[in-house]
Amino acid sequence: MNLYISAVNASLFLIACGVGAIVYRRTKTTQQSSVGPAASGDLVAAVTAAAATLLLLAFLFGVGDGSSIGAERPHRRTAHENAKAFHDKCENG
Repeated sequence: MNLYISAVNASLFLIACGVGAIVYRRTKTTQQSSVGPAASGDLVAAVTAAAATLLLLAFLFGVGDGSSIGAERPHRRTAHENAKAFHDKCENG
């Protein structure tokens, strides 16, 4: 089964990942001290910034589920309709 991901949804996700990476690298340079090993970036701030960016862009661009707007779902026959169609087919040969 293939899952269709629209280009808008993918680009918004990539932008959010980029923002998270930038925040992670910026916090890495501001937390370095002269004593001890080099400090790592703030992962919580990076994930929070990426999630906030994704949420904001999703609201702005109206992200959907990838299905086309106005598309109707195909009608599924009920068990009664299936039985009737089978009965009619058997009677008509």
